[in-house]
Amino acid sequence: MLLDRYYLSVPALLALTGNMPQNRILHIVTRAKMNATAYFKPSPLEKPRRGRPRKKGAKIKLRDYFNEQNRFVETTLCLYGENQAVRYFCIDLLWGLTLYKELRFVLVCYKDTQAILVSSNLDFTPEQIIKLYGFRQKIEVSFFSLKQVVHGLASHFWSKSMPVLNRYMRKDDVNPLMSIDNPADQKNIIGALKATEGFAFFACIALGILQMVSLKFHDLTNPRLIRWLRTYSNTVASEASIAVFLRNSLFSMYHYLQYIPIISIIRDKQVPVYMGYEEKSA
Repeated sequence: MLLDRYYLSVPALLALTGNMPQNRILHIVTRAKMNATAYFKPSPLEKPRRGRPRKKGAKIKLRDYFNEQNRFVETTLCLYGENQAVRYFCIDLLWGLTLYKELRFVLVCYKDTQAILVSSNLDFTPEQIIKLYGFRQKIEVSFFSLKQVVHGLASHFWSKSMPVLNRYMRKDDVNPLMSIDNPADQKNIIGALKATEGFAFFACIALGILQMVSLKFHDLTNPRLIRWLRTYSNTVASEASIAVFLRNSLFSMYHYLQYIPIISIIRDKQVPVYMGYEEKSA
């Protein structure tokens, strides 16, 4: 699972990798903060002492390794569609206070950028981790399509039971939601929250369908005929182009494929036009 930066936290690691069977473990690749610290493993040559064995060794600031450029390895990787020169240094360290989970850290120097990548899978090579994190741009593109193409974040569900929230509330202030003790109001608030989450969930499904249609049926769809594009894609059209194509061909599919189950369901839910006119005239 490729995650955005700052997802490296003890609760996140416990939730993603700590409570799952070994054969179903979920690995993550993300980016750590530049001020992140880690620990060496306890030295096996250390003299035994009384009490429990040590869980960690010496503490190290990861960004200090950027001052030791002689440890870095230079290579050429395909990033963002082009071959790029990258320098990296890989090391396995323990991370997380009280957790001390062994993670693979990859310190990367890319052009003028320095980054600390981290993976919970110790079998990944540094090149694989760098390439995987290079796909992070697709997360931003997917968010853009989710907001602009299918309007997945444009919901307006609300309830009169919700209190007025203070967006400038401090951490120590009591949340107004904690003062709601009426079961009916609590039910209304939870219902509005579920409606908002459900709207975003179905929008993600719609976006996934657009992506699958674009990948699988790109030879049958030609958005150029119905839409002006500043730059043309060589093979696969974008989600926005596929959405425009489907909008323009929806009514023809609705007419010629009226016996498909989903079309029948839509027709049963629709109100005839003349009934609307009768209601207005009445």
